[in-house]
Amino acid sequence: MKAILPGMRTFGVDGFVIALVVLLCPFGAAAVSYGAAVQRSSTVPAGYQLTFDDEFASLNLSDQNGTGAKWYTHTVQCCLYDSSNPSTPTYMAGVRAPAGQNPYSLVSGGLDIRLQKTNGAWYSGVLATVDSNGQGFAQQYGYFEMKARFPAGLGTWPAFWLLNQAALTTHAPAGEIDVVESYMQFPTYINTTLHDWTPPAITPGYKQAAIADLSSGFHTFGMLWTATTITIYCDGAMLYSFPTPAIMHQPYYPIVDLGLGGGWPTAQTPQRSDMIIQYVRAYAPPS
Repeated sequence: MKAILPGMRTFGVDGFVIALVVLLCPFGAAAVSYGAAVQRSSTVPAGYQLTFDDEFASLNLSDQNGTGAKWYTHTVQCCLYDSSNPSTPTYMAGVRAPAGQNPYSLVSGGLDIRLQKTNGAWYSGVLATVDSNGQGFAQQYGYFEMKARFPAGLGTWPAFWLLNQAALTTHAPAGEIDVVESYMQFPTYINTTLHDWTPPAITPGYKQAAIADLSSGFHTFGMLWTATTITIYCDGAMLYSFPTPAIMHQPYYPIVDLGLGGGWPTAQTPQRSDMIIQYVRAYAPPS
C-alpha cells in the first residue's frame, strides 16, 4: 500500500480589522462554567478544568468577526482541493450560504459538516474558535478532545487540529498541531503531525496509527499537551507521544473541518459526504 503521508495545508485569513476584547484562556486560566454536566473521558487528567465545551445542542457559528460566537467560519481557508480535477471550483462556505452550499446543520448526532458538490463546485466547512483577528478561545497546554464520526467517501479529508493564535494577532511564525487527520481512502488509519512553519518549515513529529473504521461509528480523539510532551489518544487508549516543540509553548486555537483531496484522488468522491461531530472540549491544567 502506498505510504499515507499528511497533505500539505495552506491557509489564509480574512482581512477584517476590528478592535475586540481577547477571550484568551492561557495556562492556569479560570475554568468556564457550563449549564449541563459533562461526562469526562477517562483520559482527562485529574484536576483539569473545563474551559471550552460545545455539545452542539445549537449552532453557535458566525461568518463575521467580533460576534462572540464559539466558532468562526472564515478564519482559516484551506484543505479543499479536487486532486483529480484541479480546475473544479472549491469553497469553504459560511453559515449564511444558501442551500446546497451551506455545510452546517444540526442532526441527531450533533454538528453535521457536509462536503457537497453543487452546480459543478465543491462546498464544505472549516470552523475555528477565534476570528480572523485572533479573538476568541485559545489556550496554552491542556487536554483537547473531539468525538466524531468521519465520512466513508473516498477523497474526503476530515481533521481536528490547532494553530497558534500569535500567527493571527502578531503575524508570528505559524505552528500547527494536527491531532487527527484522515484520508478516507484508508478509513482505518489516523495521522498526527506537528508542523513548525517557520522558514524553511520543519515537521518535528509525525506518526500514524491503525484503528477501527472511522466511518462506522463515533470515535473520541484526544490530545494531552504539556510543556514537555504532546500525547495522542483514541477511544481512551494512548497511541503515541512527542516531545513538545519550541513553537508549541504558546496559546493555540482548535479547528475542525471536512476537507477534500489531501493529495489523494477525488474522482470517486461522493457528491455528498458528512462529518458528524458530537462535541469538542478543552480542559486546562490546575493553576
